[in-house]
Amino acid sequence: MCLAASLAEFLSAYPTAGGQYHWVAMISWKKWVPLLSWITGWINVSGWIALVASGGLLGSQLIVGVISFMNPNYAPQRWHQFLIYIGYNIVAFLLNAFANSLLPYITKGAFTWSISGFVIISITVLACASPKYSTGSFVFTKFINSTGWPDGIAWLLGLLQAGLGLTGFDAVAHMIEEIPNPTVEGPRIMLACVGIGISTGFIFLLCLLLVAGDVTNVTENSAGPLLAIFYNATNSKAGSICLLMCVTPLIVSAHADLVIPASHLCACYLQRSLS
Repeated sequence: MCLAASLAEFLSAYPTAGGQYHWVAMISWKKWVPLLSWITGWINVSGWIALVASGGLLGSQLIVGVISFMNPNYAPQRWHQFLIYIGYNIVAFLLNAFANSLLPYITKGAFTWSISGFVIISITVLACASPKYSTGSFVFTKFINSTGWPDGIAWLLGLLQAGLGLTGFDAVAHMIEEIPNPTVEGPRIMLACVGIGISTGFIFLLCLLLVAGDVTNVTENSAGPLLAIFYNATNSKAGSICLLMCVTPLIVSAHADLVIPASHLCACYLQRSLS
């Protein structure tokens, strides 16, 4: 939230699609502006390319997990997941290339679906698992390190998972030139993204940990940890997949939406580099 507040202040002062590399150019020492802006720009572009790539990866993992969940004899191959991953990318490309006018409606629908899914999943898993909840000490104090790395490094690696759920809030900066009243609405959107993510994410993770059950079964389950937790809570394969459907379609929308700010940033950075 502190990082978002800092970037929101820059966005209010310099509402340009270039975002961070433009802000660095505005506040750096003059002789260091080309180098620092160049480094910042490429870090930002590389990060967004990686973020776009992660969308299809998450979606393909969930779908392969569903197949493994319903067919215990299924032996997943890497190329299976890769084909699904390519499918996600093709859908994202087609939506951006040929159905651009539909994206605002898809995004609004996905936001409503996301909040509704958060409420439905949280209530359902808690109700179905009652009263067999994990203890408070397990949820809030238990530290499990099965990575093979020292505890300190494992803890730092764990922060990456939490960070992924809150990253990408600078997307509004790269779309700012299309937003009315950008100096006011842009910072508000940026802060709201992080605020909603923190509040709903904390409650959602708390609910999942309370109904997780045997951690070893969750981490080693071929269906994936999320589906394993749903099944442990509901004891129903059909119910678990229905709950997962609150998540899986959102990745299609998120993947398509990630392409938009990433393409804006790349185009803006390329234009500035060639000018």
